Amino acid sequence: MSCCGYSISRKRAYQSYDELMQTLSLKGENIKITFVVTEEWFGFIESKPRPPQIQLRTIPNLIPSELVRALDFAGFVDSVFTKMEAPIEQLMDELELESPVTVIIADTYVPFTVSVGSRRNIPVVSLWTMSQRGHEVIDYIPGVAPTRLSDMPGYFEGTGRKVLGRVLEAFDMVRKAQCVLLTSFHEIEVQVVETLMSRLPFPIYSVGPSIPHLPANLDQYNGQTPNGNSDKKDYYLKWLDEQPRNSVLYVSLGSFLSVSKDQMEEILAGLHDSKVRYLLISRGDTSFLEGSLADDEMGGCKSFVVSWCDQLRVLCHSSIGGFWTHCGWNSTLEGVYSVGMKVTGAEKLIKRDEISNIIKKFMDLDGDHDESKKMRRRSDKLKERCEKALAKGGSSDINLNAFIKNILKVA
Repeated sequence: MSCCGYSISRKRAYQSYDELMQTLSLKGENIKITFVVTEEWFGFIESKPRPPQIQLRTIPNLIPSELVRALDFAGFVDSVFTKMEAPIEQLMDELELESPVTVIIADTYVPFTVSVGSRRNIPVVSLWTMSQRGHEVIDYIPGVAPTRLSDMPGYFEGTGRKVLGRVLEAFDMVRKAQCVLLTSFHEIEVQVVETLMSRLPFPIYSVGPSIPHLPANLDQYNGQTPNGNSDKKDYYLKWLDEQPRNSVLYVSLGSFLSVSKDQMEEILAGLHDSKVRYLLISRGDTSFLEGSLADDEMGGCKSFVVSWCDQLRVLCHSSIGGFWTHCGWNSTLEGVYSVGMKVTGAEKLIKRDEISNIIKKFMDLDGDHDESKKMRRRSDKLKERCEKALAKGGSSDINLNAFIKNILKVA
C-alpha cells in the first residue's frame, strides 16, 4: 500500500502530518508513505531521522515563504488554493511510474486534492488538525462568566473574514472525501464527533494525539534542528538537563502569527519579574531578545532563548513544569498542562505585571494557590484520558487500526 500525504507547509500542520505518518509507519512495513512538502520545508526537515517506509518528495516554492506568509495570510491561502494543484498533479504522474499511490491523505485546507484523487480514482482522506469543539461552556476561568466557545470572537472575525470564502470552499470539498481523520481523541470531544458521525456520509476516525510513542524512543532524534545543524544539536537540551525537576516554563507562542515587539518586551519583563526559569522559543531574529536577557539574575542560568526546538522532546523533559502556548490545538494536546495566550497578530497588549502574576501562580507547584492546584488536577485527568486513548485497546488505537484496515486496506 502506497500512501501520499500533503501538508499545507505550516509548522504545526507539518508536525501533525509528520507525527501521523510516523505513527502509521509503526503499524507495519507494508505501509509505504510519500510525504510531500515544498522545497523550502524540505530544507528544514531533510536531515530529520525517519522510518525507512517514509520518503520525502517536493513541489516548487510557489506559495509564500514560511518566514513572511503571516504578513499576508489571505494571499497565502489564495496561493495554496490556486498554485499547488498543477505541481501536485505532475508529481502524481511521476509517482505513478515509481510506486502508484493508493490513498491520498491531505490537509483539509488543501481541498483540490479531492479533485485530484477523483480524476485518478484514488480515495482521499481529509486530515483535520484543529479542535472540533464550539458549544462547550467555559466556566472555569476566574472572574469570567460562563461563556460558550462559539460565542467568543473567532479567527474569521476582522481581517480573517478575507479567507472565509476559501474556508467554506474547503469544507464543501470535505463532503467528497472518503473519510476524515481527526488529530483529537474521542473522549475529549464525544458530543461533537458523534454528531459529525451521524451527519456525514463517511467514516470519521479520531486517532490523536498523533504522537508516535516518542517518550520511549527519544534517542533516535538526537536533538537536531530543522536545518540539520548538528554542531549545537543538544544545546537547549543540555541546559534543561541542568534545571530542577518541573521548574522550567516552556514558552512557545506558535510558528505562524507572531506577537508584536511591544508585547514581546512585556512578556520578557513579566518572565523576568516572575523569577521563574523558562525556555523561550522565538522565530526569526532573536538578537533583541537575547539582549533583553543579558543580566546576572535571569540571563544564562535561569533562562534560554532559541529560534527552534524539538517541541515534543522538550515537553517530555523532566525539568518542564508548564507550557505557555498560543492555544493551538496540537500544542495543547501535546502539552496537556498549559496556560494560553491567543495570538492573532493584533491582540490587546498584556502588561508585565499581569503576566508575572499569572506565571507565578501557574508555576507554583507546591504552593497554596487553589487555582493552580485545580488546573493541575484537571491536567492530570486529561493526561490520563489521553494516555488511555493512545494505549493498546484505547479509542485512538482502535480507530487507527480501523482506518488502516478499512481505508488503507492493510490487514
